[in-house]
Amino acid sequence: MPEVFRERGFVFKFYSNDHEPIHIHIIKAESEAAFEVSEIEVKMKFNYGMKNSELKIITTLVKENKVLIIRVWTDFFIHKNNDMITKDDITKIKFTDDAVYVTCKDGKTAALLFKDFPQLVNATEAQRQNYTVSPFGIHWEDLDEDLSFDGFFNYTNEKNETADFFREFPEISIGKFAERIGISPTMLRHYACGTKVPSPKRKKEIQTTIHNIAKKLADFQLIH
Repeated sequence: MPEVFRERGFVFKFYSNDHEPIHIHIIKAESEAAFEVSEIEVKMKFNYGMKNSELKIITTLVKENKVLIIRVWTDFFIHKNNDMITKDDITKIKFTDDAVYVTCKDGKTAALLFKDFPQLVNATEAQRQNYTVSPFGIHWEDLDEDLSFDGFFNYTNEKNETADFFREFPEISIGKFAERIGISPTMLRHYACGTKVPSPKRKKEIQTTIHNIAKKLADFQLIH
């Protein structure tokens, strides 16, 4: 059961048999509460023993960390498999001028090229080095980018329209775009870099969002 983080005496975690909607369990001593989490809202699912003052603290912490919660949920439950590579399997992360490499405990090494990820290819060396390691991958907060450890060993640069769009317009914030659609930013990043291909239904949602944004831009007047 993955632990997402600990703060102020509370443990925020998932259970291995959890199911959608996305939610997080918060445990302290013998008390437990759970909150449903989405890009739009956070709401309590149940509470067993938490005081009102504790619920207030928990609500604030869940809201502050909802992006992290959604990202870890997506990596663990949506991309879950028996051979999934996590940070516990990684012994080394190395950067070169054109790629990032990871090495596993068993000696396997894999690389992803920056040219396949617009946010990384346009970043400075200092920006690329400013990363954090999550349970399932590498995260660049300032660049709005994630690479999963599992993806290093399963990545195929297969062209698709969704990936082509985000490569053409790297200035688009994937996190904000995902919020407009109502999906996990991590999942949209997989679509954007080509590691996953959206279903026809999801592709239509992405296309509709693109067209809605384009219409608003076309209608916007700077000069009256």
